[in-house]
Amino acid sequence: MATSHLNTGESSSKVLAQLRGKHVLITGTTGFLGKVVLEKLIRTVPDIGGIHLLVRGNKRHPEARARFLDEIATSSVFERLRADDNEAFEAFVEERVHCVTGEVTEPMFGLPVKQFQALANRVDAVINSAASVNFREELDKALAINTRCLDNIAELARQNSRLAVLQVSTCYVNGMNSGHVSEAVIKPAGEALPRSVDGHYEIDELVRLLDDKIADVRSRYSGKALEKKLVDLGIQEANRYGWSDTYTFTKWLGEQLLMKALAGRSLTIVRPSIIESALEEPAPGWIEGVKVADAIILPMRGRK
Repeated sequence: MATSHLNTGESSSKVLAQLRGKHVLITGTTGFLGKVVLEKLIRTVPDIGGIHLLVRGNKRHPEARARFLDEIATSSVFERLRADDNEAFEAFVEERVHCVTGEVTEPMFGLPVKQFQALANRVDAVINSAASVNFREELDKALAINTRCLDNIAELARQNSRLAVLQVSTCYVNGMNSGHVSEAVIKPAGEALPRSVDGHYEIDELVRLLDDKIADVRSRYSGKALEKKLVDLGIQEANRYGWSDTYTFTKWLGEQLLMKALAGRSLTIVRPSIIESALEEPAPGWIEGVKVADAIILPMRGRK
């Protein structure tokens, strides 16, 4: 494929230059942010070596490739690429987008050992955008996807020492801390937790304690009552340690897990705030679905 068809004149970027010929693994591409990241890579790094997408199969599409083609590649986020050169876009998807059927919350993504090792050795970077962004998620589910699944990211890095990891977190990990907050490891505003000499907070004992409390709730409730109690438990524990909701609490826990596991390795944590419609790319005002403040923004956009 002629790479110039998808070139946007951003070749002077050092970051983009570093990505040329590299292989990148992305999680969470069925979500809003993951799709935007994928589109940006395709459009601005047309000569990237390959993009690997970890996608969970579902009832309609048990295999990742089929789900990608039906639910992700058809997104309006790719309209600009299709309009510029649909043939080049289709060729890129066919030749350089590799789909891996897996589950982020399962050990080794639910892959056989050899397949996981092959994936680890093939990719140069991983962008983890998979998350539960439900502020009031059941505590066990929030821990699984926002905290524990990062063990898999850490394992990729342990098997590939050159792997660069980019973790998408949230700026609200500052929790109930007030005043000026600098770029640093956020100290819990509530009950104290032990801190290592390397700077991160030790969370292993806390996670075990949370597991015990989850198990206790499970032993006493079932059905809808169980769901409500697990939601309540998440808020209760988040408040205890200095966070207003389960989402930000478990994302902070995930940061500590990665900082400990990847000490001395390449780790970048990005903390976006509320993500709304696009300012310029891929098109001014592009949005998909209705989230957070979208319900307010959309009616205002329609006013003259």
